[in-house]
Amino acid sequence: MLPAPSNESTTSSKKRKYPKRPNGYGSVFEINKDIAPNSGKSKICKWRGQYTDYLSPKSPKPRPTKNFKTKVEAERWLNERVTELQRGFSNSAIDSKITVKDFIERFINQRESRGRSPETIRSYRSNLLNHIGPRIGHLNASKLSTHAIESMFGDMRKEGLGRTAGISYAILSAAYKYAVKMGDIGFNPMERIEKPRCIAQPTQPIPWEDFQKIYKAASLDPYSHARAEVALVIGIRPSEALALKWSDLELDSEHPFMLVQHKLQRVKGEGLVFGPTKTGKAIVKPLSSDQVKIFKRHRNHQSLKKASWSKDHDLVFPNSLGQPMDDKADTKLWIYLLKLAGVDHFQRYQARKSAFSYLAPFTDPKTLQTYSGHSQISTLFNHYVHTMNPSMAELIRAQDSIREKLSSPVSRESDQVTG
Repeated sequence: MLPAPSNESTTSSKKRKYPKRPNGYGSVFEINKDIAPNSGKSKICKWRGQYTDYLSPKSPKPRPTKNFKTKVEAERWLNERVTELQRGFSNSAIDSKITVKDFIERFINQRESRGRSPETIRSYRSNLLNHIGPRIGHLNASKLSTHAIESMFGDMRKEGLGRTAGISYAILSAAYKYAVKMGDIGFNPMERIEKPRCIAQPTQPIPWEDFQKIYKAASLDPYSHARAEVALVIGIRPSEALALKWSDLELDSEHPFMLVQHKLQRVKGEGLVFGPTKTGKAIVKPLSSDQVKIFKRHRNHQSLKKASWSKDHDLVFPNSLGQPMDDKADTKLWIYLLKLAGVDHFQRYQARKSAFSYLAPFTDPKTLQTYSGHSQISTLFNHYVHTMNPSMAELIRAQDSIREKLSSPVSRESDQVTG
């Protein structure tokens, strides 16, 4: 007859042993083993899952905890949370319930307070309102998945919004990168996203025949002649042209020049505001003797109208009352000039592109880059070009050469200019 098993062995046989979870995978343990006596309820067992969120920016690192009726439920929850951590998702961000819309809006406000240009802020808010917000704005920013982002970009490509998708990508990338750097969030889902590719369709230069017609129509009036010279020949941006002051032009020295150092733009709540150029740098534009004559003629004609001005702001291209010219008003004058010239509609910015396109054959790339003010030569050309000895004088003579052609009867001379 076999001996009866001892109490010690009986107790150990009833205990169920579970493998120990590895470090970093959290823990599952029993809690509240017994219900209060005489309650009439059966004996039950509750389980608790707990882990350390090592991706959280908080210090000390939080330990999220949740209770379950069964060990299986606790294990399942814990495995899901640990898997999220391994993929870079933190569930303990400073504001773990913030939506993507509010997250991006907070980032835009921060950029605005840091002095980012109103044009950029306006572009950010427009993209958030019309694209990011309606598509993923309701999702949790601290748990935004790469699948949701890829799906958004895929839909935008199908809708022909390739360029807009690129802007959305830039905004989301900058926002998450800044949040991670500042410790507001523990992961950056944009690191796994490739930048959306799109076929660029840049605007083309104004065809030579229309270019010639526009300049000839503008030359009938001193104001429009100087404005066309700045846009079509010198090639500065519309906002920079509207900010030009006579003090920026040196017309009587041996080496006349134009200093482009400001831009004029409308800021919400502030009206028309002068600010630095797009690149933040001042650009010196040498002027030829013919250009000096054009600006002096415009200045003399302008002086006859100053009697009706409320205030003289020293602007080269003010409105009819001497006040800063609004961008919309300048656009209307451009449209009127196109109708007067009898040509199709062109954007004002095409004038800048035309200026550099028609100058390019007459000078070397480095000189053109210096004159245009671009920081990178790739902005002007699609491939790298070895620089040659700069010759700014040749560029100025090229402008005069183009002007002589503009003054001649309208003819097909595009081959001579571009060749």
